[in-house]
Amino acid sequence: MLARMHRVLNEPRRSASAPRHWQAGYAGLAILAAIACVALVAPLHRIGFFVEEPNEGWNATHALHAFDRDLCPPPGSLIINNYPPLWFCLTGLLYRSFGDPIFPGRAVALLAFAGTAVPIFALVRRLGASPTASLASALSFVAAMAGLFDGWVGLVEPQMLAHALVTIGAAMLVGTRSRKTAAAAALVMALGGLTKHTVIALPLASAVWILAYRRDLGVAFLGKGLLAAGSAVLALLVGYDETFIYNVTYPRLLSMQHLATNLASIQGLGAHCSLRGRRLESAQAERHRLDLRRAVHCGRLHHDSGVRQRARSQQQYQF
Repeated sequence: MLARMHRVLNEPRRSASAPRHWQAGYAGLAILAAIACVALVAPLHRIGFFVEEPNEGWNATHALHAFDRDLCPPPGSLIINNYPPLWFCLTGLLYRSFGDPIFPGRAVALLAFAGTAVPIFALVRRLGASPTASLASALSFVAAMAGLFDGWVGLVEPQMLAHALVTIGAAMLVGTRSRKTAAAAALVMALGGLTKHTVIALPLASAVWILAYRRDLGVAFLGKGLLAAGSAVLALLVGYDETFIYNVTYPRLLSMQHLATNLASIQGLGAHCSLRGRRLESAQAERHRLDLRRAVHCGRLHHDSGVRQRARSQQQYQF
């Protein structure tokens, strides 16, 4: 009897609020899933449109030249290509297979969007979160992108495919004990950089994380990643000469050089446009007044000439 009482007293007591906690978690997941589904309606509906979205025509133009030297236009050309070539090689193959680079590219971009949400779930799960929290993270990404940045969902643009590749690499890296897996994760992230080189936040964060918590895998990850990136850049230099460097390093609106001047430029442009708009309105108003004066003057001349003509007719009739 005493042993049984001791065992009962030492057993952990379950909180009465535990079921409520799980109910709230499931309700939150249901709300996130509903928001994500509603937000996805417009991007999914837009995929079938024949009207090109912003940047799709530009990407399709380079996809047509994916396998010739015109992929990197020389300096002084009317158009540039400041993206790495991997995306254009993929859409160029789709163009040769289906005869159109836009609709197959939209399908690839949509699959890449899903291919980013799934690794987010795996990444958060491998970091130690519960399945509910991991699913909430993936649904939050879907809801935020489809609701706030819906123009990027299903867009023929390498951004989402690059995100998918680097997220898959991060999910492979976190939680692994194998150097081969860490090296493979570095290769996948390098492919993401060859798809779009601006997706660097997650690879840098992964490098910092592995140096802080998994130094035994640091050599395999960093060594393979640097080797892959260096080999790719060398191959592109051999294939496209210095035109590749010219195109990729062409000044961007979000470059560090323009970071401090963009807002001032936009404000200056806005003020200039406002001033020009006011001047244009004034010029149009003045032109309207001149046209009105000319019309009134022509009307008076026409009236006077008509009066004179009638007077002459009456004089001729009298004589």
